[in-house]
Amino acid sequence: MEFKLQNAWRRNGYRCYDLVSLSVTACSEADGRPGVGDIIAEFIGGSQLDPGGFSGGIGSPLGPLLYLVTSIDGDNNWLFGSALDPASFPVVDTNITHTYTSGGSFTAQLFSCCRISGSVFPNAHINNPNGWYDVETLVDIGMSDNSPVSALPPIVTCPIDALCTFFVPGADPDNDSLGFRLSSALEASGGLGFTQPGPPQASNSASVNSTSGLYSWDTTGATLGGAGFNTLYSTQVTIESLDADGTVKGKSAVDFLIQLDDSAPPPVIESPPTPVCNSTVLTVAPGELVTFIEQSSDPSGLPATINVAGLPAGALMTPALPVSGNPVNSTFNWVPTAAQSGTHVINFSHTNSDGGQALCSITIVVKAPPEEKVCDCDEDGDVDINDIQKIFADRNQPATGPSDPRDADGDGVITVNDGRACVLKCTNAQCAS
Repeated sequence: MEFKLQNAWRRNGYRCYDLVSLSVTACSEADGRPGVGDIIAEFIGGSQLDPGGFSGGIGSPLGPLLYLVTSIDGDNNWLFGSALDPASFPVVDTNITHTYTSGGSFTAQLFSCCRISGSVFPNAHINNPNGWYDVETLVDIGMSDNSPVSALPPIVTCPIDALCTFFVPGADPDNDSLGFRLSSALEASGGLGFTQPGPPQASNSASVNSTSGLYSWDTTGATLGGAGFNTLYSTQVTIESLDADGTVKGKSAVDFLIQLDDSAPPPVIESPPTPVCNSTVLTVAPGELVTFIEQSSDPSGLPATINVAGLPAGALMTPALPVSGNPVNSTFNWVPTAAQSGTHVINFSHTNSDGGQALCSITIVVKAPPEEKVCDCDEDGDVDINDIQKIFADRNQPATGPSDPRDADGDGVITVNDGRACVLKCTNAQCAS
């Protein structure tokens, strides 16, 4: 079983580590704190992944999980990263592998303490200060179902005394229908005390649309932090994959903070060149470049900042994020590996200097070409002598890309080895045409 775990942490609370020696090393940013590409150890909460089944926690030789930092925000003091598989060290692998010793259904979770404090400058956490946090998913041994995928910025901005709406993105690797709901206190804190934004803190409760994932909260009357403090509320949404009859097959949790701000209207995300937000799905093969531009401008004339959550390992933003301007843009470039096959949700935030924010999620599906297309050079649905002769005739030529059926071993060059491999894949006796 493979798990992918993404978390955000307080950036000034962590040191950087060398993945070979597992010793403290210098961080890459000029301020001495973690930057994109650095490795941190989550010592504050001692976070480990509990796969369920009384099999013990998955951490690292240092104890807690190690994370690859994929994005940072120096102004708001957060970093976003992906947990690393300790079995792969010193290779960076963001897919954590676990083998269950028996069949059955399990709840896998990251359960730890603590959420941010109630009133430590510059933040006032209103509804769940210092609380325990829990994020869960379901594992059913013997089933091939995958849990939903999502990503949100660690902090989403909402206006004071107004209706706030934004989409919690979701994608299902198996193309199942998705359901959205607010997590229960048991799911979000292990039953140790958790309240969603709303009463008694405000006269209106937060909610999420069960089919679209549209999160809504009328913040009118919400309790605010003291003068000079950021007002923060914690919240969690559970995304469920559903069978045709509505039976829950799997689930994932998205836990984040809402910051109330007397903000200006948000920047306008410009599409094109930005792909259509919250609905674009890009499908690529391993080894194939995927690229697009993320761009916005602010009608109020304020500088806007682009940042990201859920950036895959190896993906590059040019210029690097966060980046500010008006207008402002950055180009996404990524060549996924075969090990990164699957569904990836990337969420870009566009925030102006007065706190107005717009979110834009893009889904990328990394999918290898169907096996039957490998070696089928003439695309007639079978592998025969005609295909083998084509491969040998084209030997020593470069492949046209990762989907080239002549390149059976995927090394980028048509060789004798490809021909030999395809002989073994002939669908007709003695490779007859």
